[in-house]
Amino acid sequence: MPKTGEKCTFAGYYKYSDHLNRSTIRCHPSFGEEEILLQVGTAFP
Repeated sequence: MPKTGEKCTFAGYYKYSDHLNRSTIRCHPSFGEEEILLQVGTAFP
């Protein structure tokens, strides 16, 4: 699973599934942020 800041190696749509560490992260993406299109070399948000 890609992590924030890592570079995308395959272009396509990526869907948010869950935070890796729920104990410290309490934010939730909006409906429009749950699925994003990334190009090769783009950093994951």
